[in-house]
Amino acid sequence: RVVVEVTYATDDGLRSGDALRAVAGTDAEVLAGTIETVAGLTVGRLRLAVPGADAPATVVRLRAAGLHAEVLRAEPLDTEPLDAEPLDTDVLHTEPLHTEAGVAR
Repeated sequence: RVVVEVTYATDDGLRSGDALRAVAGTDAEVLAGTIETVAGLTVGRLRLAVPGADAPATVVRLRAAGLHAEVLRAEPLDTEPLDAEPLDTDVLHTEPLHTEAGVAR
């Protein structure tokens, strides 16, 4: 699988639907997405995981829909859950930072 980033800026509505229609029927997976309003424009970004063999055609379809699309990473994605220790949620104790001039405030 490869990661494809899709970005757009428009003043006439959301374009995320265009991106999702462009990858409909494929095994693409949405990894992340944001939609914001900046200076009156709708700005969006989607990160998609796409099967490697489908990536070139997917990028072509996204660009044909008027979206900016580029391959960010063309290496296997680690899809296994992280094997991590639980976080220590005890109270954090801090001490003043000592410098040559004295104690930092």
